[in-house]
Amino acid sequence: MATYEGLVKLGTLRNGATIKPRPTLPWRITSEPYAGAGVGNIANFNTDPVITNWNIGDTDANDANKLQWHKIKDGAKTLLICDRVILVNVSWDDLHSDNRVFGKTITIDGQQYKLRLMTGGSNYRSGTDAYSGGAPTANEWDRFVTREEAITGLPSPASSDLDTTLNNTDKNSAHNQFWNWMGVYSWAQETYAGNSADRVQRGYNSARSWGLNGATARYSNLGWRPVLEVLNSVPSVTLTSPADNQTLSEGQAIYTGNNDFTIRLTADDADPSDTLEYQIKLNGVIKRDWTPIARNTPVDYTFLKADYTKDRNSFTVTVRDSQGGQTVFNGYLDKVQGLPVNVVSSAYLVSRMSPPVRLNNGWLVGCVIDNGVSSGGVSYSLLYVSRDNGKTWTYGAGRGWTTGSFSSLNSMVTNGKFVYLLFCRTTGPTIYLQKYDPETNAILETEMILDSDQTAINSVSIAITPDSTKLWWAASSKNSTYPNSFNIRKGEIPINADGTLGEPSAVKQATNLNVTTAHFYNPIVLMVNRNPLIIWEYSQSGAYGFGGQYYAGSSWKTINFTGYDYPGIYKTSFPQTNPSATVSVDGVIHLAWQGADGNDTVTQWIRYTRSADGGVSWLTTPKKLVKGQNAVITSDKNGKLFITYEDGGYIKRIESTDEFTTWSGPVIVEQGSKPASLYDPTFQTPFTVPPTIYQTSSAVRYYGILNQQPTVTLTTADGQVLTEGATLQVEGSTIDYDVDNNVLVKYRINSGPTRNLASGVSDGVTPISFARGLTYRNKRIWDGVTDVIGVDLVEDAEHILRVWAEDDQGGKSAEVIRKFRVVWNRPPEISGVNGDLGILEMAPVVTYSVSDPEGNDFTVVEKINGVELRSYPGEPGREERFEIPLDTWLRLEPGVLHTMAIEATDSEGSKSIRTYTFTRFEDAISFEIEVPWPTDAAAKRILLTLDMSFPPGAVLLAEATNNAFDESPVWEDISFNARYGRGYVFHNDQKTADKWGVSVRVHIEKGTATEPIEIKGFGGAFD
Repeated sequence: MATYEGLVKLGTLRNGATIKPRPTLPWRITSEPYAGAGVGNIANFNTDPVITNWNIGDTDANDANKLQWHKIKDGAKTLLICDRVILVNVSWDDLHSDNRVFGKTITIDGQQYKLRLMTGGSNYRSGTDAYSGGAPTANEWDRFVTREEAITGLPSPASSDLDTTLNNTDKNSAHNQFWNWMGVYSWAQETYAGNSADRVQRGYNSARSWGLNGATARYSNLGWRPVLEVLNSVPSVTLTSPADNQTLSEGQAIYTGNNDFTIRLTADDADPSDTLEYQIKLNGVIKRDWTPIARNTPVDYTFLKADYTKDRNSFTVTVRDSQGGQTVFNGYLDKVQGLPVNVVSSAYLVSRMSPPVRLNNGWLVGCVIDNGVSSGGVSYSLLYVSRDNGKTWTYGAGRGWTTGSFSSLNSMVTNGKFVYLLFCRTTGPTIYLQKYDPETNAILETEMILDSDQTAINSVSIAITPDSTKLWWAASSKNSTYPNSFNIRKGEIPINADGTLGEPSAVKQATNLNVTTAHFYNPIVLMVNRNPLIIWEYSQSGAYGFGGQYYAGSSWKTINFTGYDYPGIYKTSFPQTNPSATVSVDGVIHLAWQGADGNDTVTQWIRYTRSADGGVSWLTTPKKLVKGQNAVITSDKNGKLFITYEDGGYIKRIESTDEFTTWSGPVIVEQGSKPASLYDPTFQTPFTVPPTIYQTSSAVRYYGILNQQPTVTLTTADGQVLTEGATLQVEGSTIDYDVDNNVLVKYRINSGPTRNLASGVSDGVTPISFARGLTYRNKRIWDGVTDVIGVDLVEDAEHILRVWAEDDQGGKSAEVIRKFRVVWNRPPEISGVNGDLGILEMAPVVTYSVSDPEGNDFTVVEKINGVELRSYPGEPGREERFEIPLDTWLRLEPGVLHTMAIEATDSEGSKSIRTYTFTRFEDAISFEIEVPWPTDAAAKRILLTLDMSFPPGAVLLAEATNNAFDESPVWEDISFNARYGRGYVFHNDQKTADKWGVSVRVHIEKGTATEPIEIKGFGGAFD
């Protein structure tokens, strides 16, 4: 009996290298299956009708691109049945040509599968009732989709799922949402029992619907629903670092410095008969070729520093089984990139509350404290700037006094252009705010006094609102009102539109204890959902923990313990101190600190808790992570968490993608203390190691791996004018100075969709070239058969091509722009110019040639006064002659304007016309009987009647002959008789020919006539 084992997200459909997202409207794509359903968005095979170009491959990271399968254990088989059709307009024969009907072996994520179709029955179950199901009944569609076999976890179709009509009830039903049969047929394996030319299809109108179609049929409502049959389980791989017994994560960058690095490999396989072997590569070079490995038996391998050929060295560990299944583990060994560098070569102090900040231009700014030891008793707050992603640092500006000293605690934020520094002077003590411009290295505005006449200051913190319109600050201090306890004080400062500071608010007291046994220390100000949150450390009569307040839009609310009568996030009887907090991109608040517990009453451990509701509630039991102190927590744009801390005199780091349910590390940086890591609340700083400054015995050091933005060079000419069939060559290169980044070059025209241009893996030195020829055709831009924009381009308007590059670390280059114009399809070109040929006595002849600017085929039509005389397929450049036939010429009325037209029309429908006008002139009309009338004897008389208009002044000559067959007939003048309709008596009675014949001829001259002469016809008789 079969069992259902749940939904599996696995594999991605690709057309060549192009990822095809999982259809979100999985029904027919050319029209609605019923009114209001909308048109589906399943991938269309007709866009590239080569089946081997459409493949299911390794799973893409984007969830929207992952195919979804229902996993069914069917006896000894494990089946994955796709929950929807993923390709339409593909025929059964198309699938069968690549063995996808009955089965071919494919590999997805290292696992082998048999790719095939479901069985659906080879005939109607009942007569020709398409809604009765398929026969035999043991087919997979009826067993699993229609659920004729009772399988727990698979939905049963409702009656509305089995009727013959489609509507919203069908689309939204639980059964259809599970199997997506509505509005699209799925090919099945079987040949129809009644006709070997037909194949079986299932679904569309009903979950049980059984139908058939020709094996070669390609329709937009019929497609491929794949099935995967699991063939072999891939090996499992675990890598650890034996030096610290930490588990390594896929894709982890491991800082090695210039040291060897040892990994420990453990492998296993669910298939008991499989044997295993492994291979290790460094930078693509095999270091240990295929070597047998026993199950669950660790094997060590050491990467030698002499083999590190790059700043970042990629390594792969591959384990394969005897059936061909394999698992690949990828990681990186960082040798130079991200090595610690000096910010300043002096033993200055670092405030753990003042991590570095990053400006919009990519510069980093860090703050250190000179406590006067190295500067003759003068205390300074010193700002240092890095303009090259932390590789080098230069002094920017400082603030100091000869009287009094700076506290070693400060805090700073940025609006992307200016830096706002909150610092303390022990004389007073006083809290100040200072504004700094890194671009000009200038301290701007007089320092602002925020809080004075405190008796002691423990620490300070500052945050900036997301829109950079306000600063919120907090401090732990004593004053004359509460002289016995450190309490939390808070305030706000508006930021004007130009970045200058407004008038600060009055300082408010957040806590107000006044006993020597209770204190609130180390406040942290964060912005959560655009509102401030303050977290602080407290100790009170043997109780330790963390509390805070959050701003609820109009008032401050206190974070309360469950079951306690005073505020808090966490409470214990063991000391807890040095909190650090961050907010991840999903709005979750993360808090890390150091503390002891009942099992480790002296040894400090790094601990962690979180709040997903703005600080209202927190984990009941915080997580105990690693030994250490002075932890600082931060998050990247993907929500990955980093805790950097000190342990045993070393700076170390752990990382987690699941809120420290699991984590990787620790990574040892070097000897040092008091780390302070960048937190960018805008999440615009891409990094793989958070930028961190820390103290050493002789310097302030920086360590971090920031992603550099790729750059694009585009050689495509600007200002091109594209005519029909022209190519817009998008060509150039991109370079990413970070090693092993996956770089993707993209482009967009106008407001059309973004499309991929090229991709590659950076080595930090070699440009990645790209070239793509886009064709202008039919008013649109085409990339092969793909309509790039989807709309017509306006003629003689400026169009914009944008090209940029993105890397997999979030870096994006500046967009490079090229402008171009288009000329719609031009009509054929006819030689010559339009004109008037004048008054003509003879029919004109016009010579011309035709060509098409785009090389299209064309047809030429010649017309006289709009009447077609000739039509023919054009030949580019060939000389043609437009001649008026004599009979047509004679029919043209003299004295009026006539038009000769040459029309050329191309295959796209564009037409051009060349016209010539002329006036036919006649001052004489002549005609003669072409074939004489034979007679038996000499004709004696003739009567010629002329139907004509004969104005005064015209001259008529009419002649007749009765020996018309002679070589030289005798023509006798019958003008008078013809003029007045009288008979004429021939005088001639001789002939030389062998027979007699009669003929007439007429010649009329205009003479002095001023009116037109018109011959309508003639008649007559002879005897």
